Amino acid sequence: MTRGWRGSSSALNPLRQATGTEWLPTDLMLAIMRGPCQEVIGTIKLAGARDGRRPGDTRLRDISAIMRHLSARVSFDALEALALQRHERLSLLQEAGASLTRSLDEPEIMRELARQVQRALRCDGVAVLVPDLQNDILTTALRLVRGVERPRSQVRLGEGLVTEVARTGRPVRVGDRDADRAREKAGLLPPLSLYDIVGESGAATSVVAVPIRVGIRLLGVLAVHSTNADMYTVEDEEMLATMASQAATAIANARRYAESERERRTTEALADVARAVGESLRLGEVLRLILRHAVSLLHVEGACIALRTGEYLAHCRLERKC
Repeated sequence: MTRGWRGSSSALNPLRQATGTEWLPTDLMLAIMRGPCQEVIGTIKLAGARDGRRPGDTRLRDISAIMRHLSARVSFDALEALALQRHERLSLLQEAGASLTRSLDEPEIMRELARQVQRALRCDGVAVLVPDLQNDILTTALRLVRGVERPRSQVRLGEGLVTEVARTGRPVRVGDRDADRAREKAGLLPPLSLYDIVGESGAATSVVAVPIRVGIRLLGVLAVHSTNADMYTVEDEEMLATMASQAATAIANARRYAESERERRTTEALADVARAVGESLRLGEVLRLILRHAVSLLHVEGACIALRTGEYLAHCRLERKC
């Protein structure tokens, strides 16, 4: 405990100067509260003694004991609150990991990821973005602003926050005093633009963006933003990165499943065509079957086969019906 008598005017009063026991209006007692590791967790100011007298050594010892008990209680409550917060976040991460693995549909996985992020972090918006550094294109896979999905067409990638995350492969936090100070000490300039994340939905003061990666392969960037300053901490950044890692695994599995399904459909279609060619003697039926499978496998609007007969071409067409 530190104490001091600031701005005392006892020199102007001979009686007070002689006794030195009366509490003056300018006197102040300052106590520093320390935690288990002697870190400063707070301060206490005492002024205006009720009996109008400065505390003696006995009272100072009593005040010091009270301050120690108060510091211990505050430290215990802080640790209990931190443990409860981490337990809740761990539960949310477990629930998010389980929910992301229930589907093998990539768009549904991204929507579930956005829902879980909104449960875990206070934010005004969530975005799943796919940057193409080579072609300078940014594709918005999913964007939610205040709970409403707002699709956006492809835009130029530029030199914003998403570009920095995609190039470095590291999370970036903006709008937090500690994070901004660390960037300044490291000689890193603030991102030139946040439009790649916020878009036309308004300004953002606090932003966290993390990569969605499988190994060294970048699948996208997960970002959250808020209009409030100092909204996100290091723990928020770590939690968002963990959820992005869970989503990356789920998306990779969904893409492997989709690829295996495409290969299975291709194999079945080729086998169907080969079987029709071997079993049918009707050329028209075989050509229509080939066209139908080609349109289905290649996801086109129509197809055409032209057979040469002398100097002419006989066409067989198939167009997908709307």
